[in-house]
This record gives sequence, structure tokens and C-alpha cells, in this order.
Amino acid sequence: PGCGVGGHCIPVDPYYLIERARKGGFNHKFLKLARSINEKMPEHTVGMLSDVVEPPAKVGVLGIAYKGGVKDKRESPAVEIIGLLKEAGYEVITHDPYLLEESSAETIEDLVREVDALVIATEHIVFKDLSAKFCAENDIKAVIDGRNLLNPKKFRELGIHYKGIGV
Repeated sequence: PGCGVGGHCIPVDPYYLIERARKGGFNHKFLKLARSINEKMPEHTVGMLSDVVEPPAKVGVLGIAYKGGVKDKRESPAVEIIGLLKEAGYEVITHDPYLLEESSAETIEDLVREVDALVIATEHIVFKDLSAKFCAENDIKAVIDGRNLLNPKKFRELGIHYKGIGV
């Protein structure tokens, strides 16, 4: 779902089931396919951005935690997205209200003022309040909403390239 899954269960536990099925003589194609798709979502997310904004643009990543409302980045797709963006030549600025010690911007507003584009990687409830008008006033060119938190229509009406993942 979205730009990827993280945590201590979903990215790891299916492999136990796949192996157990294999030992029982069953090839669990469906579970293998699901994991393959989920593992590629961070790369897909970065690809969606690179279709609109090229390096060395500044990209703000909202969220580092693997899911909203937690201070846990185990297996977080955001960490992989950040790495892929840097590898591609983007300058990356991050903000996660639950992981401020690992964020390079103290507030959402500080981040938006510094970047050309946004990637929403974690569904923290505070990210739902991100204003399309504020983004437009700060020359945000693109929003890749990896959690489908925002209203696409409001961003598109203001000339911001908006793309949700899975919609």
C-alpha cells in the first residue's frame, strides 16, 4: 500500500510463511508477488517524482517513521526513499514530528520554505493539514503523496503537480 510498508511484521513475517509453505511443498506465488510489489514501492515513488522534478532539486520528505503516530523507523520505506533520492542526486530535507532528532527541518513550514517538491512518506495526522495554498506560495512544483492524505484537487487547481500512490 502506498509508498511501501514497514515495521517489524509486514516486511518480515511473510517470508516465514513463504518458507514454511515451501517446506510443505507449496509455492506461495501470491505472497511472493505481494512482497515483490511492496519492496519496489520506494523506487516507484522516486520514479514518480523524477518524472516531474529533476536533480539537483531540493526534495522534502515528510515522515521517517514506518507508520503514522509512531516513533519507530524499523524497515521504514521513508528511509529507503530518502536514500534513493540522495543516490539520484536530489538534495533531501526531512521532517518527522515523532523523530525530530533525525529530521533536518524542525517544522513542516520550515521544510516547505526550503524545497522544490514534497514526498509524503508517513501518514502522520499533522500532515493532513498541509495547505495547498501555502505550498503554492512557496513555489512547490510537485507533491508525491505516498499515503493519499491530501486533497489532489486543491493542489492541482493551484498548478502543483500532485500524484497519489494507488489512486
